[in-house]
Amino acid sequence: MILLAMSKSLAIASPYFLKITVNALAEASKMDFNLAVLGILGFGATRLFSSLFQEIRMNKITEII
Repeated sequence: MILLAMSKSLAIASPYFLKITVNALAEASKMDFNLAVLGILGFGATRLFSSLFQEIRMNKITEII
């Protein structure tokens, strides 16, 4: 149950990191490349860990079945 919750919460959080990145690059007068890079890294990390937790969960389910 914990793996499912972690996987789904990270899947929900990943678009917010993408939003942060787009907003950091939106205005040419005050582009914040540091925030954009952190947003891209956060987006990638949340997608990676979401997939990882999903795979671990499926592996546990196949062991039960």
